[in-house]
Amino acid sequence: SQQTPEARYESKFNLVELGGEPNASHNGGNLAFGPDGFLYFSVGDRLNNDLHQTIDQNFLGGIFRIDVDRQGADVSFPPKRAPEITRTAGYYIPYDNPLVDVPNALEEYYAWGLRNPFRFTFDRQGRIWAGEVGAATWEEINIIEKGGNYQWPFAEGYVESGKPRPDPLYGVEKEPIFNYVHTAYDRAIIGGFVIEDA
Repeated sequence: SQQTPEARYESKFNLVELGGEPNASHNGGNLAFGPDGFLYFSVGDRLNNDLHQTIDQNFLGGIFRIDVDRQGADVSFPPKRAPEITRTAGYYIPYDNPLVDVPNALEEYYAWGLRNPFRFTFDRQGRIWAGEVGAATWEEINIIEKGGNYQWPFAEGYVESGKPRPDPLYGVEKEPIFNYVHTAYDRAIIGGFVIEDA
């Protein structure tokens, strides 16, 4: 182990470095190891309206799942391609990620169609709970499922936005388990921990 802060800093290894112009909003997120031992991380849509719902260009608007232990064999494999403006290195992709073998897809995606999944957490059952920071009206809480499409930007909360659904639409559309309208007291939902009774 490294003994000083300077030595620890010098020993760092970046798995993912988001590229593109700096953005003041929706950069995401959070990272945590799941009960399966894989690393999950979230990235917001970075206000990139042209790339909403895309799964083949960059890490945007989703939750991603990677194998940092590079187990190989029948567990994981090296990435077949890299995002366009993001540097990646030092991990493999689990074989059971939902976009594995989808042509041109970035196979790191676990779930997508999210605006700004700023925080998420695992409960005792291994479910992922995510706060989804809303736009002008709605805030959401989602249970994130593998291959789930959480409908941003063509729907928010339980309401259609009027923006067209992509064609083709990848994944299974998922509505939030809870949503609420902005008021003077109920504002952005950031997320946090799941507290359960013993």
